[in-house]
Amino acid sequence: RVPTAEERERAADFFSCQKCIERFNAEIFENKIEYRSRQNDGCLHWLSAVCRTAKDKQTGDLVNYTFIRDVDTDRKRSLALESIIEEETDFVALVSTVTDLVTLLHFRAGYSALNKEDIFKVKAINSDEYLGGIMPEDRKAIAIFVDKETLTNKLNTEGVVTETYRMCDKNGSWRRKKVRAFYSDEIKESITIIQRDITD
Repeated sequence: RVPTAEERERAADFFSCQKCIERFNAEIFENKIEYRSRQNDGCLHWLSAVCRTAKDKQTGDLVNYTFIRDVDTDRKRSLALESIIEEETDFVALVSTVTDLVTLLHFRAGYSALNKEDIFKVKAINSDEYLGGIMPEDRKAIAIFVDKETLTNKLNTEGVVTETYRMCDKNGSWRRKKVRAFYSDEIKESITIIQRDITD
């Protein structure tokens, strides 16, 4: 029922009694896996399995408690969103209003303007290294956009803040970008920032 050799190998490892004993001896008491399996409706479904291993106090036997859930809808929704994000978005980042740290959640392959670690300080965006690739006439607007105090003040009144600007890509062509910011939730401790290429 499992469609690919790689998934069959992982599933065989997950359900193997010998592997389970080896994991228990290595003090790994919980193991998880996601894989596809053809179900009774004839379709492949994504399944999430969790195996917890414990020793029976009376017999000394190892007992596996395995829980399998159908996560097909959630997994396919996630894959669809990832595909859309990969196709249309330069980056998705979270900015903490508490620590001033930026966490990159998504980074399109080939996009080099934010060639940073996964986590860095907000002020790194408002630097010559980043702003240098932006058309001179647009730099001031972006410097204001990434200023945390200004951004939070605008978000508190407007809800969503957007800005467009022109940036030079690695081939020397000018591309038009649209960056959008909004609070991630009602607690307002993190700001989601999304940038898209809108040249076309």
